[in-house]
Amino acid sequence: MPNKPIWRELAYSTLREHGPMSKADLIELLGPKGNAAAASIATARHEHPGKFFRVTRYDVQRGRAGREIPIYAAAPGADAPRPDFGTEQARKDRQRRYYQRNQAQILARTHARRGKATPAAMWLTLLQPKERRDVANSARMAARSAPQ
Repeated sequence: MPNKPIWRELAYSTLREHGPMSKADLIELLGPKGNAAAASIATARHEHPGKFFRVTRYDVQRGRAGREIPIYAAAPGADAPRPDFGTEQARKDRQRRYYQRNQAQILARTHARRGKATPAAMWLTLLQPKERRDVANSARMAARSAPQ
């Protein structure tokens, strides 16, 4: 008589209790037992497709290269369709988010390359654009009013 699949049961009950999550989240939640439980998801999906676990959605990887992250739920059924994150619009969205997060550094490099003056204090790049503009304007006003 085969053994009861305890790791699959642990993964199944955890997903039922805490909702859909990725394998990495499952491992973080369960601690040392999480590796075996996460591996049991792949085994169960291979041996019993669509019976115990299904992919509800895919999340984009953040901070490293690689494919999208499947989010598993403890429910029977078909998987969610895998999105095409390689489209032109997705590439433009990634570039826009990168520019918004790193706008200060990008502008400083551009000004340095063009030979324009860069801020004397590098901490200015840590300020928000509006605050940085206010500091720069007050510095210009102080330079104009200083005796020559």
